[in-house]
Amino acid sequence: MKYILFLFLLIGITCGYSAELPKFESSEKIYLQPEQISISENGIFVNIANAWFAIAAICHDAKGIYVDEARVGIEYFTWECRYCHFVNPWYVNACQKCGKR
Repeated sequence: MKYILFLFLLIGITCGYSAELPKFESSEKIYLQPEQISISENGIFVNIANAWFAIAAICHDAKGIYVDEARVGIEYFTWECRYCHFVNPWYVNACQKCGKR
C-alpha cells in the first residue's frame, strides 16, 4: 500500500513539474488504458501500438491517463505468447493474459 501511495505522489509531482516546461506543453498527449501500463522494479512501461516503451512519468487530466509523446523513451523488445498470441513486455516471464510461457 505504501508503494502505491508513493507512486501516485511521484506521478503527481512529476506531472506538476512537466506542466511548467514549455517544450512539453505543446507535445501531443497519448491516452492510455490501464492494461497498456506496466509498473515494475525496472521502471514504468507503456504499450503503444504493440510495442513497450520506457517512460519517466504518467499523467492524468479530465480525459484520462496519458503520456506526453515527447517523453516516450526507448522501445523495449516484446514477445508474443504462443498460446493466446498476447504481446508481452520483455521483462515478464509468463504471459500477462493467460499465464503461460
